[in-house]
Amino acid sequence: MALDPKTDDWTIYQGRTFKRIVRWETTPTVFKPITNITRAAPTVVECIGHGLKSGWYMAITDVVGMTEINAPANSPRAGDYKQVTVIDVDNFSVNDLSSAQFSAYTSGGYVRYNTPKSLDGAVARLHIRNRVKGTLLLELTSTAGDIVLSDSDHMVVITITDDVTKLMTYTKGLYDLEIEDGAGDTYVLLTGSVAVVPEITVEV
Repeated sequence: MALDPKTDDWTIYQGRTFKRIVRWETTPTVFKPITNITRAAPTVVECIGHGLKSGWYMAITDVVGMTEINAPANSPRAGDYKQVTVIDVDNFSVNDLSSAQFSAYTSGGYVRYNTPKSLDGAVARLHIRNRVKGTLLLELTSTAGDIVLSDSDHMVVITITDDVTKLMTYTKGLYDLEIEDGAGDTYVLLTGSVAVVPEITVEV
């Protein structure tokens, strides 16, 4: 089944392009055994056939030696998941994480991430409103091209162009992102608040 919606509060700067990349995830959790971790900045993890894509998030547990890299709980919280950049099918780097001063890796450990859900035949819709069931301020859809669905990368890319943000005269709102899958079932993927920061420097 699909996971519960995630909360992601947005700050949009008027006159600038806004972009969010979201991965649609489901259960079960995928576990891949780690074979080595290099002390480096950024950290490089060897995990044979990891199955990750650049931009995905994963957590690390059960490592012996370099215990500093383990998620604090064996059931990681949202903040324990780190974004990765894939090097090849067996190696990836952990974005924004330096392990240069960590203890040496000894053995064991798992990379864990949620199963990607297929976007084949899916449709995405996003509304920004001034309040729940209130005035519609902005509508984005995959059919209009504002939201791009990549089934190969299992990613949802939301883009609000600068031409659109410069016309945002409101300062706050609420949004949710709905996905209707190929079978016609609808899920809420993201919810949150929207804060719009007025533009100071205006092109003349």
